[in-house]
Amino acid sequence: MDFESFWNSVLHNGTLKRTVQARREFSPHSEAVSMAARSARERPPGGEMELVILPGSAVYDGRYVNNGWLNELPDPVTKITWENPLLLSMADAARLGLKDEDIARVTCGKQSLEMPIIVQPGQADGVASITLGYGRKTGNVGANIGVNAYPLLDVSSPAPFLRADVLIARATGRRTIPRTQSHHRLEGRDNARSWTLGAYSGKTEPGKEEWASLIPSPKFPGHKWGWRSICRPASAAAPA
Repeated sequence: MDFESFWNSVLHNGTLKRTVQARREFSPHSEAVSMAARSARERPPGGEMELVILPGSAVYDGRYVNNGWLNELPDPVTKITWENPLLLSMADAARLGLKDEDIARVTCGKQSLEMPIIVQPGQADGVASITLGYGRKTGNVGANIGVNAYPLLDVSSPAPFLRADVLIARATGRRTIPRTQSHHRLEGRDNARSWTLGAYSGKTEPGKEEWASLIPSPKFPGHKWGWRSICRPASAAAPA
């Protein structure tokens, strides 16, 4: 059966039938797991932190860095655009004497780079991270944006995107980081509030005034309906 006939039959039937293959049984290699655990606990001489090197959420490995729309797309966690700063936990930043947008020197083995930092709530203590795809010297859009983190990769390692021999120290200067959101804390407010209809009806917000309206209050006898959207605004619409 050719693809068009297959596809038409799937649309007609409304289902896709597949033959389920028997699942293969795997048994873990306990010695390999033990070796990996021992290796994770060992830190190379001179290293203070681990560094995780990640693809950029918008520009990936740099292939999309000349797309201005994608550079405008905020990172889903940090809300940073047009940059790839080093992310540090709140405890590590305090220990190193670093604040948002301070320049830090990151040394991995024989490689050393300077880059701005962002203090990221939720970042694991002892682990820093940076994204790839920036620091190009050519391109009509992506040139001279961010830092080229590729020299920090260890291509001789089975895990080249993870460095455990990292030293981070404060350098001189600061660099402004473009962000669409800089405040991520609730300041003691509830994550969510749940009330019964009776309790909610009796609540009034302090200082809130009732404004006169030219639109009469609607009445909904019988059934009522409402609209609820579950779309992801902004980030999904920005590239479009």
